[in-house]
Amino acid sequence: PTHGAVPVDGVFPFVDALDVVGPFATSVSDLRRVYEVMCGHALPSRTTGNLRIARLGGWFQRNLDPDLDALEALLTACNSTTTIELPEAERARAAAFVLTAAEGGHRHRSALHTHGAQFDPATRDRLLAGLQLPASAVADAQRFAHWFANAVHALWDDVDVLIAPATPCVAPRIDQDTIQIDGLPVSARANLGIFTQPLGLAACPVLAAPLPRPGRLPLGVQLIAAPGREDRVFALAAHLDD
Repeated sequence: PTHGAVPVDGVFPFVDALDVVGPFATSVSDLRRVYEVMCGHALPSRTTGNLRIARLGGWFQRNLDPDLDALEALLTACNSTTTIELPEAERARAAAFVLTAAEGGHRHRSALHTHGAQFDPATRDRLLAGLQLPASAVADAQRFAHWFANAVHALWDDVDVLIAPATPCVAPRIDQDTIQIDGLPVSARANLGIFTQPLGLAACPVLAAPLPRPGRLPLGVQLIAAPGREDRVFALAAHLDD
């Protein structure tokens, strides 16, 4: 959801500037009902008839598994021929890494000192690295995050919903440590979020939906809209669900 649309009371925090509460559901209609209950108001009803839909290009078209060519069929079904490139998406991902590492490290500093051995080793190492980040790096990331959010918000003058892959490949097995990107094995843990991490800085609602494929695993797609326009992503998701 839009950052701040759903209260985070009672939720253990991670990064205040990025934290949102997002429900899971087995259907779009259930997801919409849960969201409306959580945010405290009903969303306006709408269809996809007049939605301006575009694909995110640039960073979001690189390093894709060939299976993700199925996104083209989705865009055709949505009568979309437009591609929009997010400015500095790769830097946005780096800034998100800095902010999550720094704030996460400081939030867990006491527990790392007293119960460090109880943390997952990979998580512990990232949090410890975050504690070592200089204040200037964090300040730079915060300034960039503000700039990036404004740059993304300017896109909504020309488009209503953006479509992007949720991951660079189909879902790996839970015990699979690597995925293939550009034909090379890379860490699944470090790279599954390459298309979601930049968008966290924009404070926009993002709905992750499965794109079914008969006899094969579904593909994950992100539907992104302007802050406060959850009705648009739900309308498109319902269209895909049908």
